[in-house]
Amino acid sequence: MKNVILGLLCCLVATGAAGQKKKGNTVAQEPVPVEYYKDGEAVYMEVEGKRLYILTEEMPAFPTGDVQRWVARRVTYPVMAMERGISGTVYVQFVVETDGRVTGVKAKEDADALLRREAERVFMQSPAWTPGKHNGEAVRVQMTEPIRFLLSDGMEGSAGGSVYEDMVYAVTEVEPRFPEGDVEEWIRMQVREAYAGFPTKRRGVTGRAFVSFVIEKNGALSDVKAIYATDEFLRKAAVRIIKSMPKWEPGKNKGMPARHSMTLQVDFQVPDAMTPKEGVSGEES
Repeated sequence: MKNVILGLLCCLVATGAAGQKKKGNTVAQEPVPVEYYKDGEAVYMEVEGKRLYILTEEMPAFPTGDVQRWVARRVTYPVMAMERGISGTVYVQFVVETDGRVTGVKAKEDADALLRREAERVFMQSPAWTPGKHNGEAVRVQMTEPIRFLLSDGMEGSAGGSVYEDMVYAVTEVEPRFPEGDVEEWIRMQVREAYAGFPTKRRGVTGRAFVSFVIEKNGALSDVKAIYATDEFLRKAAVRIIKSMPKWEPGKNKGMPARHSMTLQVDFQVPDAMTPKEGVSGEES
């Protein structure tokens, strides 16, 4: 029987709404066109005549600051899913209300029902968040949290128990450490440099991407991929930025290096004092 690896990749991802379509005796989700509006740096859509934001100056914050650890301690791999060899990523969508309550918890239909139900169960227990704000006022914000359920063959260890050489952890006893200080500041600097090299027609593009990756035992990054991006051009740019990172100090369990999954947010905002490079008008990539 396969041993279980539960990898939890949690990040804040804004997504569009979905419509419903009857199919036999079931109701299937079918994407419908969504019109988005900008208000300064914020982005929102109209739902029943009210604004529902997907991007604000101050995004909602989980009360303990570490939603990954909170989820990891509560989620359980469904036994039936293990027996059937079912794995995958579940995207749970919800709304953080102006008072911080989590409402409208719903997993997207593209994952197995067993995994969806477990993911929904966990987020329905969420404590109140610090609400998002726009122009200093609390607003409703739509969020999505991805949870990855993985199955992997384990390796038998010593008499002390099973040791899973290839396990990817969402939480380790000693968390990985970025060698150059504040990783968010490092990303902002890389974004600034990236804008200077963008094709001229892309210099004004703004947006956000979320990039997941694994920090290996030697600190190198692997499996780097964008799990969400507002723009395909920015998706590729975000992946390039993350791939250019130096090696991290790896996470540790019981004093030993361990593989660790992580997701980072890359915000693309046009630098205030950016000086375009002369003659840069290359092809998009």
